[in-house]
Amino acid sequence: MSNYNSLSTQRSADFALWIQNEGLIDLGFSGSKLTWVKEGSVNPLKGTRLDRALCNVDWKLRFPDVTVTHLPRISSDHAPILLQNKGGRKRSNISPFIFQAAWLTHPDFRTVVRHLWREDQSLETNTNNLAEGLKSWNKTVFGNIHTQKRILMFRLAGVQRCMANGFHGGLGKLEKKL
Repeated sequence: MSNYNSLSTQRSADFALWIQNEGLIDLGFSGSKLTWVKEGSVNPLKGTRLDRALCNVDWKLRFPDVTVTHLPRISSDHAPILLQNKGGRKRSNISPFIFQAAWLTHPDFRTVVRHLWREDQSLETNTNNLAEGLKSWNKTVFGNIHTQKRILMFRLAGVQRCMANGFHGGLGKLEKKL
């Protein structure tokens, strides 16, 4: 029977050698240094930077402004990795209409739609009125869920970054709560 730790160390060395032989570059990251945390580990937290983004020199020269962010872990023991091309297209100031499934859970949703949809108007006019009306209703009833989510994600990322440097019981409870 082989020793798991020595086998794991050998696999890591083999992988590092493969990366070097292929001429790959680790793109680095921002965010928590841990991309995987052993499920159920609490004190001390067991994890590592298992997931990473690699590329070759040609790709890096073609996309020099790419950044890698380790996003907070949610419902998984792995952190999602976000690659962004900061040199890409600029975003428009016009926010697109995005239907939110959560609206269907609100008791007033059907009434709001009936109020906004006018039979004497064209399909295009009704669609535009409905989109604008629902955006406004969303802000009033639900608040800015995107801002709320962004704040929660920043808090969760901060907690996970701190925990990657050393476990603290209060932070573990806060992570679960967030």
